[in-house]
Amino acid sequence: MDNRGHVGQRQNTASFKIINPRTPHMTRQFDLPVPRDLVGDNAPSVLPGDDPAILGHATLGPTDPVEVRTFQSFTLTYTVGSLGLDDTGGIRIAWRRIGDSGLMQTQNPAAPNYVSAQSNGEGRLSLDYSRRGGQRPWGEILTITQHGGYLRPGETITIRV
Repeated sequence: MDNRGHVGQRQNTASFKIINPRTPHMTRQFDLPVPRDLVGDNAPSVLPGDDPAILGHATLGPTDPVEVRTFQSFTLTYTVGSLGLDDTGGIRIAWRRIGDSGLMQTQNPAAPNYVSAQSNGEGRLSLDYSRRGGQRPWGEILTITQHGGYLRPGETITIRV
């Protein structure tokens, strides 16, 4: 008996009946597991795709080796794909915190860990950094949102960290 007062009676390894003692004339039968041929595949309709020509692509530089425990600057350049980037659309960068780097900040360009973004298209960009905004283990996220216009295919967003 489970915590709801239901009694499960095994009939075979593939199915069982649930009987409620208060209404024994009403039973529900479940097959475990559901046969694969009865399960629909929804991946193509819910995944955004992985074609860089449609969604765009990013490059990171420099790619030279760096010395550990030193301040470094990197540039991430996102090139907009054929779908463009709508007003209030954006990109999100997520990463794992596995080191002792400082927290990113967008307020003081002279201070350590400053991050900025600019585009060569119309409108302006806003940045939002969150240390706990992503799904584990990719907890840290930087969201760059487009405002006041849209970016056309081939235009870029350059993020400097």
